[in-house]
Amino acid sequence: MLKKNITINELDFFDMDAKFGETGYNIGDLLNMPHYWANWSQTPHADKNMLNVALNTAKNNPESILGLYYKSRNDDEPIPNLPRLNYIVETFANTNNIVNFEIISIVKNIKNLCVHLRSGDYGIISDNFLNKILTLSNKFEKVIILCGLNRSRDLDPNSETNIKSKNNLYQSLNKLLNMNNNIFIYIDVPDIHICLMHLASNLLLHKGGFSVIGSFINNNNIFITNEFFPINNIKWRNEVKGKNIIII
Repeated sequence: MLKKNITINELDFFDMDAKFGETGYNIGDLLNMPHYWANWSQTPHADKNMLNVALNTAKNNPESILGLYYKSRNDDEPIPNLPRLNYIVETFANTNNIVNFEIISIVKNIKNLCVHLRSGDYGIISDNFLNKILTLSNKFEKVIILCGLNRSRDLDPNSETNIKSKNNLYQSLNKLLNMNNNIFIYIDVPDIHICLMHLASNLLLHKGGFSVIGSFINNNNIFITNEFFPINNIKWRNEVKGKNIIII
């Protein structure tokens, strides 16, 4: 359901459960996306500890995109394997009938724009990114914001860090939703958001590993700004060569 307004009580942490491990469902890090801007190793992961965290989180969530990815992976395979990632996202979307969700026809409409917003633990949205969304919102019929909350390592939702993260996202969304009457939010779990990024006709990416996943699984119009972490990284540029990347 697309929403035009939201209360802070509607924002919650998807991964406040022990089965998501010490870093939560931080799928960007667990799939080694910082390899494309922070020089994390790819043989096969940043380090043995991060690989073990990823494997354990995948094992405890076997039907998730992360779980399906690691279940199908060869032990000596570098991470990420982008053909595997794309195949798993498509498999997840088809197996869970996501392709028939009502939201899919909206994000696939060439007249609409999907935006991944990374706020919360990354602070309140910058004026720069706000202005980019405002400019684009005047060129599209609907703008759909995809976002969520990444918890800290603390499982207490009322910890100072997690409360601050929730407040940051709430303030960011209020700024966005009040900026233009065609801007909406779509709240869902990370795996559904990944499927929407995969299928979107137009996708604006923000910060962090989740946005980098979006750049690899979308084959339509991809917008990025100077806040996109690997914008100048040669390894990332080689991986997306041939895609329609639009820097705004």
